[in-house]
Amino acid sequence: MAQDTATSSNSGKIDETHESLLNEVQAAEILNISIRTLQAWRRLAAGPQFIRLSARAIRYRHSDVDEWLKARTALSTKDVLSIGAGTSGLPVL
Repeated sequence: MAQDTATSSNSGKIDETHESLLNEVQAAEILNISIRTLQAWRRLAAGPQFIRLSARAIRYRHSDVDEWLKARTALSTKDVLSIGAGTSGLPVL
């Protein structure tokens, strides 16, 4: 009986420690940028961390995108200017 309970409690459910992954379109929408900009940032190792599932399947953890944004949050223009002379230093396409 205990085995049945364990099986039924795990069937069809995603472990809560595994967060869902965002595709390029979803990540670009969250960041309010174009997919081409996101791709350029990947090539330059300038954007959020990503996961390469295959040559064409790129995914982003929502938490990585959030952390990347949080690291770039400024309270004043002085904070922004100290990062890169008034720009983020990232190409925008």
